[in-house]
Amino acid sequence: MRSHLHRLTGIGLAAIIMAGCFGGPAASSPTEPSATASTPASSVPASSTPGETPSAAPSVEPLPSDELGTFSCDLPIVDDATVARAQIVDVRVGSHADYDRVVFEFADGLPEFTLDRAEPPFTQDASGLPIDVAGTSFLRLVMRGGTKQTEDGTSSYDGPTNFDPGFAMLADLVEGGDFEAQSTWYIGLNGPACVRVMRLVGEGGSPRLVIDVEAIPSAGLGAFDCDEPTVEDNAPARAQLTDVRVGTHSDYDRVVFEFSNAFPEVSIEQAAPPFRHDVTGDPIAVEGTSFLRLTLAGGTKETEEHTSSYDGPTDFDPGFPMLVDLVEGGDFEAHSTWYLGLTSESCVRVMQLMGEGGPARLVIDVES
Repeated sequence: MRSHLHRLTGIGLAAIIMAGCFGGPAASSPTEPSATASTPASSVPASSTPGETPSAAPSVEPLPSDELGTFSCDLPIVDDATVARAQIVDVRVGSHADYDRVVFEFADGLPEFTLDRAEPPFTQDASGLPIDVAGTSFLRLVMRGGTKQTEDGTSSYDGPTNFDPGFAMLADLVEGGDFEAQSTWYIGLNGPACVRVMRLVGEGGSPRLVIDVEAIPSAGLGAFDCDEPTVEDNAPARAQLTDVRVGTHSDYDRVVFEFSNAFPEVSIEQAAPPFRHDVTGDPIAVEGTSFLRLTLAGGTKETEEHTSSYDGPTDFDPGFPMLVDLVEGGDFEAHSTWYLGLTSESCVRVMQLMGEGGPARLVIDVES
């Protein structure tokens, strides 16, 4: 593939941009420098080689979208190190209108890395234990010299090593190991996606390795449906709820219910107040002017051992353009109800996402 180098000027950054994706391996070719910038960029050219067979807040990288470069579909992407040992100090994810982002931040330089396609099953580098990565398509990032383990036996990064953002394309980000100054991370996607890789060095700031994965266009996610009710007849004995989260995108708001083992039977229909709790009959206040009732038959946070598989919020107040409220209406005898409060009537899109060995995600998008 042809790597695209681009220097960002006017924002105090030197950047190398490399683009690649899920097409077949391409022959390597020399990198091309961009037009000369007023601020020099110190960098090592990237190359492409033949292939080897809580809710997160949006990223705030100060990069104008029109200067980021293009996405491409050739992998692997390989680049050399700028230091012998690059200490990881932060890992974060974010979502944008047309791409999702992963950022690795280092203390003093950038490691050698390879970003390539991968296929499950995945195992830990040192222990060989299995790793669950949600998604239907996968990338493996190997950073030689990129590590959170310091030479004095401490850690330079104590944050999450298993992200579950539930974005339009980025479904999972999981560390696959950090051993002898080499770390591996797996990126789980909701489908094949082109990528854009950038090495950023701010003046006086920390070096960053940025990986953007192009989000599926709305057409790729399927059409919104204005007919109701929507029913998904999965009918398992029990689908154990482990997480609930919300997010907003350019033309829809999203609710994600995650289950550990299977999907419940799902019914979504229009509803009208007053609303009452399924068990107690107590009134439930749901903000909005239009409402949806979600019924999960077999979907529950109550385990058979009478504990809870989900201890997170049951009353969200996101204030998004369309989704203004999400409230649990009850969870009784392996049957749960949730109410979605909307600013107006809206069409919906329902998806069921499940990677090999990963959790089951029920995704509900409401058109904004």
